[in-house]
Amino acid sequence: LVNEMIDAAASYVKAVVMMETAVANVLGLEGAEFREARTSTDRSRTLAHNSFISTVNAVNRLCDKRGVGRVYTGGEERREYGDFAFEIVRDIFEGRG
Repeated sequence: LVNEMIDAAASYVKAVVMMETAVANVLGLEGAEFREARTSTDRSRTLAHNSFISTVNAVNRLCDKRGVGRVYTGGEERREYGDFAFEIVRDIFEGRG
């Protein structure tokens, strides 16, 4: 389950990067084309974010059940979960050998 959480964190961070770079690529679009491109990338990011939040909450429930400290102690704000996802990915990247 912890590995699933790490994978979900990476997926969410990737979705954010994809959304932000897609915005740069759709700047020339207008009207319905722009809205569709923006909605598609935002939908992917939202799904990845929801998956990450669900997985974090499942890991925390497991921690509670086992009597160990929670992996996530932040608030319920979606932005805080997103920051936690980035921290996980950053820690892995910085810790590589």
